Amino acid sequence: MNSSVYHISKMDCPSEENLIRMKLDGVEGIRQLDFDIENRSMNVFCF
Repeated sequence: MNSSVYHISKMDCPSEENLIRMKLDGVEGIRQLDFDIENRSMNVFCF
């Protein structure tokens, strides 16, 4: 499994995390999304 970390400069609350999850829902190959709101980053695990 591969992973990529993305910095999301304007993400600062759980509702924005939920919006990103909804946008990426159903994208083929994405296995898991991990969010760190405090550090404004998202780790995407793909296979």
